Amino acid sequence: MTEPFPIPGPPPAPDWYTGSRAHWRDASPELPEPLARSLDEPEDYLPGTALVAAVNVALTLGQPLLLTGEPGVGKTCLAANVASELALGTPLKCEVRSTTEAGDLFYTFDAMAQFRDAHAGADAPSARWLDKPGRPGGAAPEAGPPVGVRRYLALQGLGLAILLTRTPDDALVRRYWDPVRNDGPFRGPCRSVVLIDEIDKAPRDVPNDLLNQIELAYFRIREDDNRRIDADPALWPIVIMTSNSEKHLPDAFLRRCVYHHIEFPDAATLARIVDARLARVTVRERREPLAPALVAEALQLFAALRSAPALRRRAAAAELLALLLGLLRRTARPDSLKPEPRDASTGAPPALAPWLLGTLVKNAEDLAPARAVLDGWSRA
Repeated sequence: MTEPFPIPGPPPAPDWYTGSRAHWRDASPELPEPLARSLDEPEDYLPGTALVAAVNVALTLGQPLLLTGEPGVGKTCLAANVASELALGTPLKCEVRSTTEAGDLFYTFDAMAQFRDAHAGADAPSARWLDKPGRPGGAAPEAGPPVGVRRYLALQGLGLAILLTRTPDDALVRRYWDPVRNDGPFRGPCRSVVLIDEIDKAPRDVPNDLLNQIELAYFRIREDDNRRIDADPALWPIVIMTSNSEKHLPDAFLRRCVYHHIEFPDAATLARIVDARLARVTVRERREPLAPALVAEALQLFAALRSAPALRRRAAAAELLALLLGLLRRTARPDSLKPEPRDASTGAPPALAPWLLGTLVKNAEDLAPARAVLDGWSRA
């Protein structure tokens, strides 16, 4: 690995990018692990007592748990924590977009590839006819695993969780499980945790279309005679949904969920979360721990920015962790986060300002009031 070039002025390295042609490298440097991978360990998740109770209510009733709360308060991370404690493996995640349809949370079917293969002559008659009894090349569903459906079918989070409740010799498993598309051999029967993240991004009809399928844990393959697949009631999937409340969810959908709003943590709880997350990263990356005084200053500045009425957007706990992880990875750490005075001759901003504002402030309108908060806080 090529050593980073020293950067004149405080603070020194690690700065991989200098903006100078004189510092262009002969080889690409090794960069740190991305933030999302460094701070998402389920063992470090610290749920409040009310959230723990809500999870147990959902488990007792066999209903989905719907979580709301500010971005960055830990809605998404709960699924991995629940799965880890209950020894249920990695959660199956459903990615929700503005174009998502209800069926996409169970499976997707590549109709264009099927059409292309059929016209190119790549499809066998059995594949073109989806192996339906009584049609050319057809066979009974139990006669063997057909390629026609599996070739174009990709099971998604909810569909995987339902199919995984069945046994390996089940006819539906043999029919729809594809080791290539599903990362290996069938691993059921087992219970799964399913995370449907940001369900409020989906079109309004999607929650209504999911009502019965989530409540009764089944789905249908439209492209295969509308064949139905049910979950084994003894291994009912645990479904956790998150919402940023960007749009109102239908009342009929809410009636079938257990609901919990995650409040932003108080100062003491936030300090515990920070200590737990940083401790694991410090050990894993073999770094010197941050000075307690520096962490305390970060918490104070974070609280000052969140309480400033002039700022339109409040920083999230995940952004505080990003700031602290950046400081942890610096080879030369500051003694204090309080900025130095501006250079009167050049008007250059304090050296730490890009770290503080770049991680905690995320729109142009907030930059000026955030600098005012930073200046006031540094003089206090």
